Amino acid sequence: MANVLIVDDDVDGCRPLARLLEVAGHRPFFVHDGRAALSLLDQLRPDMILLDVMMPGLNGIDVLKTIRSHPKHRDLPVVVFSALSDEETRTAALASGAQEYLVKSQADFEQIRACIESHIGIEPPPAPRKRR
Repeated sequence: MANVLIVDDDVDGCRPLARLLEVAGHRPFFVHDGRAALSLLDQLRPDMILLDVMMPGLNGIDVLKTIRSHPKHRDLPVVVFSALSDEETRTAALASGAQEYLVKSQADFEQIRACIESHIGIEPPPAPRKRR
């Protein structure tokens, strides 16, 4: 079980994602802005962060750069999970230290689960076989 911090200003979008993480056996926590995420890092000590880009105040790229500037959190897995699908934003996120960049409208639960589990060192169980 991993502590996964979800940083996203879309409250309604966080609930299903948090539930999916719970079903996969993880403990989700969520905050709705970048400053709150940064202030919780030492207290929560997440195993991974799912980070949105478009947020009021401090955007996800700035949050990511701040995380990477602290030696204590330099190796913390961060996956950017955003509605933005443009190559410029994806490139900026990866260049700032994101392990992966997932587009919300293109990622399904299995992809999200496998991504999380690969970055926190848990081997995902095999997908269920389809009945014939």
